[in-house]
Amino acid sequence: MRGGRLVCAHDPGQAGPDLADAMALARSLDLWVELDLKSAGRDGAVHALVDTVAGFDRFWVSTFHPYTAWRLRWTDPSLVVGWAMMPDRVARPLLWTPWILWLGALVVEPHVSLLHPIRLERWQHHNLRIVTWGVVPPLAPELLGRGVSVVMDDLLPLDQPGGSSA
Repeated sequence: MRGGRLVCAHDPGQAGPDLADAMALARSLDLWVELDLKSAGRDGAVHALVDTVAGFDRFWVSTFHPYTAWRLRWTDPSLVVGWAMMPDRVARPLLWTPWILWLGALVVEPHVSLLHPIRLERWQHHNLRIVTWGVVPPLAPELLGRGVSVVMDDLLPLDQPGGSSA
């Protein structure tokens, strides 16, 4: 946040455009946007985000913080919320699905190292959208074939399936 307004930046203190301006640009280009809210949910960012995105569509909000996910859904039940999981979140994986459902998350965003066929099946059974991150290009086609959206750490070479020459 900068001056009470949300900015688009990966790390605190980075320069970036106001979220409202970025969302307007995304709307004009007909893009889907993932808003990765870095806030732990106690600093006013949840309410600022809800106010800023009112009237926008084609986005979802993700967070690594379960409390923030809960606050987002409590503040605006119409938001599509995702819960992201770091690679070190290996404790009690049997509780992940009930926790995700309790939070009201509609998108689950585990690091690629946390994917497991049984978890994928369970999450797909609950109609959760799965977006994994930290993917290297050789894994992307297999994951896409299993219904998992991917965020890659590198681009696919032009001669690979899914690569682009544009």
